[in-house]
Amino acid sequence: MLERLLPFLDIAVVEQQPDGSFRGIVPFPQWFLDFFPDAHAPETAVDLESRSPFLGEFISRSAELWNTGQEGSIESGSWTETDAKGKDRTLHAIAVCLSGRKILLIEPAKVPVEEAQVLLQKGRQTSLDYRTVKRKQRSLRKVQQRYLALLDAVPDWVFVVHQDGSLVEYSRGREPLSESTEPESGMQLSDFLPQDLSAQLASQIENVISSGRPQMWKYRQESKSIEVLILATGQDEAMCILRWKS
Repeated sequence: MLERLLPFLDIAVVEQQPDGSFRGIVPFPQWFLDFFPDAHAPETAVDLESRSPFLGEFISRSAELWNTGQEGSIESGSWTETDAKGKDRTLHAIAVCLSGRKILLIEPAKVPVEEAQVLLQKGRQTSLDYRTVKRKQRSLRKVQQRYLALLDAVPDWVFVVHQDGSLVEYSRGREPLSESTEPESGMQLSDFLPQDLSAQLASQIENVISSGRPQMWKYRQESKSIEVLILATGQDEAMCILRWKS
């Protein structure tokens, strides 16, 4: 009886599967198919999160309820989406945990015209902000890839060191560093460098961070010398580049 009634109430009902996907429990109403044209039948898996950032965030919050296994529900509040036909709709969702089942009900929200207009504007701005964030994330990934490629091509050891002397990150050089411990993030310089070298580095790092001026000097090690360049990379961090010279 209930399964036949829900489509007439314009409510889309999906259930989260063990693999994390969502599948319909009853036939989808037409407005839902306008958002998800590929959801031809209830057994079709529906990718809710990628289609709607707001719904994706609500599903993440709903997981806290679902994972408890205790019966209950939480509501999303109203938000606005644009369907595949370019029509704006204000929606409302309810997450329900019932007999261990993880159920999500989505329906057109019933709000006054004035409130719907405000939600519509917020929805458009949120969509724009989300697209802007995605573009920035792609740009940052490209910068990171270029940065890593550059580090791989550099034969020197590169350390990013916190003002307290701890290692934030590093790039391995081609020459052996020392006979001591292999460096790891979080270590102190003295944990993996010769004592006199780590002491000089710590002192120079402090000077560079406080002054903002780069420092270059040489450290003698048996038949070789190490050319050291230190650059401030933040208010409490510095980058150290160690180059072996014969």
